[in-house]
Amino acid sequence: MAGRFNGKVVIVTGAASGIGEATARRFVTEATKAALVDRNRALLEEVAKSLPADQVMVQATDVSDSSAIDEMVAAVVDRFGRLDVVVNNAGVHEGGAPASITDKKWRTVMSTDVDGVFYGCRAALPTLKRPGARS
Repeated sequence: MAGRFNGKVVIVTGAASGIGEATARRFVTEATKAALVDRNRALLEEVAKSLPADQVMVQATDVSDSSAIDEMVAAVVDRFGRLDVVVNNAGVHEGGAPASITDKKWRTVMSTDVDGVFYGCRAALPTLKRPGARS
């Protein structure tokens, strides 16, 4: 498996912790350039400090904001010249019994977990479909 992503560029949302962080780290070990994306810039910068600076960029972005996602994808392509993989991993959880979850909390979950995935795919697709990109 080592090296199969050599030279590729990946966006990983939710990269400040947990599965997103582990995913980003794994891609970097495969000589991939990675955009670490999360709302929490401080945690992202901590993760980035332990990775090769020439292979990573930090993008503090709220995935529930479609224009912020568009800007983030453009910044990644601007920095690395391409985009090959998108891992829409960011997610939130508002625990509790369904009857106790407010509309505001529900909207937060849906705008991050569902809308964020759609916005990430929509923003990335034109770049992913460029000639030479794998579909």
